[in-house]
Amino acid sequence: MVIKWQDFKQVCKKLIHISFAFSIALNLQAADADAGSSFMLNQLNPYQKSVIRAPGSFIPTDEFVQAPEEQKIWLQSILVEDDAGVLKSIRENFKDWEEKEEYAKNWNIESIKTYETPSRAYKKSYLSKKLLKYADKRLSGEIKKADEGSTLHRVGQLEKALRPKVEAQVSKRIKIKVKARVLQAKAIVRVDNPWVEHNTELNAKGHIQMNFKRDFSQLGANANVRYQVNEGQYIAWFDKQLVENWIGRVSSEQSDKDVAFSGDADKKLQLLFNKSF
Repeated sequence: MVIKWQDFKQVCKKLIHISFAFSIALNLQAADADAGSSFMLNQLNPYQKSVIRAPGSFIPTDEFVQAPEEQKIWLQSILVEDDAGVLKSIRENFKDWEEKEEYAKNWNIESIKTYETPSRAYKKSYLSKKLLKYADKRLSGEIKKADEGSTLHRVGQLEKALRPKVEAQVSKRIKIKVKARVLQAKAIVRVDNPWVEHNTELNAKGHIQMNFKRDFSQLGANANVRYQVNEGQYIAWFDKQLVENWIGRVSSEQSDKDVAFSGDADKKLQLLFNKSF
């Protein structure tokens, strides 16, 4: 395999940009949440301009002064828009929060819930997660737009190989689907059948969880089982819609050596309320 030098330089440049976003996100996750430090999103905005107060009065002059040459900072070539609009959504959210905070401060109405904004810790966590997503979307976009035969195109082919989606028809009514999620270090095996919803999750540490669900639409109810294979424990529960927003649940948690709702099981009767706001 022969890689052209220009192609190699282009790939390295794009990967450096993406790794920069990753490094910011990781540093945000590792940094201490001390009150003396702050991280403003506008520091990442290459188009942010410093606000300078002009003099109250001035004397016009006919002298011609050449405008200084526009300087492009290095962030302009790194934090570019991605196809999914992740960076745009980050800026819009932070702008909205800052405007609310400024308005509440100017009018001394910080205590009114309408103008409440997320805490500094939440903003930090939000920015960290979003930057990781931005880096992932940016890399995916570059791979999709890469010319066939280029290094990035070959990276895309390798990525597909590392994210297999396998289907196997066991019988006329049963199909098995396998999906690997490399970044999450886990695989999901799903069994499609007309009787019960079933999937098994396996992670890199060898933990296995099996999930079963059966809906009874005529009764407005469903039965569920979650089996933790490594721990040898499973929980079975039955949900029934009582009235709007209210669900009754009967559950039983026990060892896989015991029968559900038996003497040694941890049995519970719950009344759940659920409403979107």
